[in-house]
Amino acid sequence: MGIGTALLLLQRGATPNLRLSRSALLEPAPGFCNPKTSPALFVLPLLFHHQRGSGMQAYLAIAIGGILGCWARYFMTNLIQTLFGRDFPYATLSINVLGSFVMGFLFVLTLERLVISSYVRLGVLTGFVGGFTTFSTFAMETLLLAEQGESGKAAAYVVLSVGLGVAAAIGGAYIARNI
Repeated sequence: MGIGTALLLLQRGATPNLRLSRSALLEPAPGFCNPKTSPALFVLPLLFHHQRGSGMQAYLAIAIGGILGCWARYFMTNLIQTLFGRDFPYATLSINVLGSFVMGFLFVLTLERLVISSYVRLGVLTGFVGGFTTFSTFAMETLLLAEQGESGKAAAYVVLSVGLGVAAAIGGAYIARNI
């Protein structure tokens, strides 16, 4: 089954189970751009099919999500630092709080309310959110604040990051369960 056929089935409410060959990927999709000229459409099979033991697709989904998450983190870091400066690690704090909220929201939403491919879930939660959040940066920034004699700021940063991060995850899960 090609992508075009799968998209027609989706429009009719069916859920296609794709096992695509390389040549099937080249079938033009009605109403969409031609996969011959759009490499993004090669990812479509990840949305429809999951088979145990096909780890390469999982790695691909995580890699794509991770790239997008890292780009989003870079953009948000520049934006927050432009708005609030670099005196306090506001960018990392806001990224971690937002990422924790998104993780809590999407984890519950995709587990309890929304049926999506396990590959999409991996790509979004492990890839995108994992690439977006920055707890390794958080640890290093805390250490640097402490080493610079700013132990009060370091302690505030730890308490705010962990406290607000957990609160945001709880808030995201609560909203996902109650929408």
